[in-house]
Amino acid sequence: MKKDKNENYMTHRTPADMHGDGVYFNEDLLAKKRQKELQKQKIAQKKSN
Repeated sequence: MKKDKNENYMTHRTPADMHGDGVYFNEDLLAKKRQKELQKQKIAQKKSN
């Protein structure tokens, strides 16, 4: 069962993402990445004000 889950995990990632480019293939990871980026932008804006 664990092996199956692992294989599934790999198929959700693009080769670019495996190389650390942060190109996400599945929507869940993409949404999380967008949220993180938005939070970073908000923090950066607060610091600059």
